Amino acid sequence: MKTLLKTLSVAILSGGIAVSAFAASTTPANADKAQQRTEHMAKMQAQQAALFQQADANKDGKLSSTEFARFNELKKAAWEAHKQEFEKNRFARLDSNKDGSLSMDELKTAQAKRASFKHHRGNAMKPAL
Repeated sequence: MKTLLKTLSVAILSGGIAVSAFAASTTPANADKAQQRTEHMAKMQAQQAALFQQADANKDGKLSSTEFARFNELKKAAWEAHKQEFEKNRFARLDSNKDGSLSMDELKTAQAKRASFKHHRGNAMKPAL
C-alpha cells in the first residue's frame, strides 16, 4: 500500500511539473523557438531528401551500399560547407568595428557575451522550486 501511495505521489508531482513545463513553453519567446526548431527540422529533412536523390544513382528509391557511401560523402561535404559558412558569419559578427580583423578587445567582448548567455540560459533551464 505504501509503495502504491509513493508511486501515485510521484506520478501526481510529475504531472504537475509537466504542466508547469508546458505552461512555461507556451510563452511567446518559446513559441518563436519552437517555430524555429520546426523550420530547421523541415530544412534538414529537405536537404537529406535532396542528398538521397542525388546519391540514388539508379533512381530506384533505395540506396545500395555503394550509393549509401556516396550519400555519406555528400552529407560530409554539405556539413563542411555549412561549417565554413558558419565560421565566416561568426567572424563577421565578432568583428564589431568591421575592419576585417579581430582585436583582443573584440574577442574579450564576445567571450563575455557568450559567458553571460550561458549563465542566463543555464538558470532558465533549472526548474523553479
